[in-house]
Amino acid sequence: MLTLACRPKYLPREFGQVFLTAVYIHPHANRSRAVATVSDCVHELESKATGAPCFVLGDFNRNDLRPCLPSYQQYVKCATRLCATLDCCWGNVKDAYTARKCHPIGSSDHDTVLLLPVYKTKLKAGKTTECVVKQWTPSAVETLKGCFDCTDWEVLCSDDIDETVDVVTDYIKWCESLVIPVKTVKLFPNAKPWVNRALKEIVCRKRDAYLSGDVTESKKVQTELKQQIKKAKTEYKEKVETQLRSGSMYDAWKGLKTMAGQNKAQICDTSLDLAEQTDFAEKLNDFYCRFDKHDFKTELTDVLDEVRTLSPGVVADPAADEITTECVEKVLSKVKVRKAAGPDNLSGRVLRVCCSQLAPVFAKIFNLSVLLHTIPSLWKQHHMSCPQKAQPYRTE
Repeated sequence: MLTLACRPKYLPREFGQVFLTAVYIHPHANRSRAVATVSDCVHELESKATGAPCFVLGDFNRNDLRPCLPSYQQYVKCATRLCATLDCCWGNVKDAYTARKCHPIGSSDHDTVLLLPVYKTKLKAGKTTECVVKQWTPSAVETLKGCFDCTDWEVLCSDDIDETVDVVTDYIKWCESLVIPVKTVKLFPNAKPWVNRALKEIVCRKRDAYLSGDVTESKKVQTELKQQIKKAKTEYKEKVETQLRSGSMYDAWKGLKTMAGQNKAQICDTSLDLAEQTDFAEKLNDFYCRFDKHDFKTELTDVLDEVRTLSPGVVADPAADEITTECVEKVLSKVKVRKAAGPDNLSGRVLRVCCSQLAPVFAKIFNLSVLLHTIPSLWKQHHMSCPQKAQPYRTE
């Protein structure tokens, strides 16, 4: 017999519901069929509520669920009948319980197993992180555009393309850091995606009313809080459904990953030290740059001269076709602001909102790159930092 030392009212807040399945497998039953039946029942329960804890406990008579439920953990490590562990408890929450052997009840030949919870809530197990958020308000955007309009880009440009790109990039980031206001927000590990600003304000009002001792105000705020929670969940549900119906793959996958609880940054492989990572990056760079070790300018010139001789007017001079400012502005206006910044660390939002102001200087850089047949070194750099250590800016 197994006893769970936990009542539903004391479940962690991140679990809205829990499934308990009692199992008894006869000693002479078909083991494979019995385990398959239990597995089908558990999968049916999991499909009803994704992410809910599910526990399967009872007398298994030496039957093992690991082949059918590899993600489940067995909490009972002690013997429950003589020297055999016949009574088990399987669950999909890692390290949820620890087993303690107790005396049998009545004339039972099975010992009683007390399962004591050792699970820590996500709020206590995970660390609260801080994130710097850029506030792209309309007034700040207009101020940034005015700053770029008053800039004399000719002073920042030179014949050296690497120096020009470095100076222009640093200047853009400097202006952005001065004009765009930022704030630091805390990210809690148990934060719900449907919690909005209005709900947070009501929670703060409830806390203030409780601390003041005003019972009437506390009841009033509690009623508003229940209504706002229901409203926030409904709005989030409609938002997710709209994303799925929008036809946008980004919005669809974002909604599915949020509902499945998969919105976690991928952790890079830290098994290699910095020296090994640098050596691997150098080998990869040599592999892809092996074609650039030979100068093909002479061969390319001969081929172009031959083609021009055979077909006059078909191949134009590459230097004659300049990249226009209108073309650059059109491309910058379509930059996706949610994409990560490149090696120059320029955010996509500043390139998009200030496309008219930045198009002339970038058009000049692109034309200089085509004329010199080279790509700026800053645009070819590789970042060795791990995703979990980096602290990128978020935007509102």
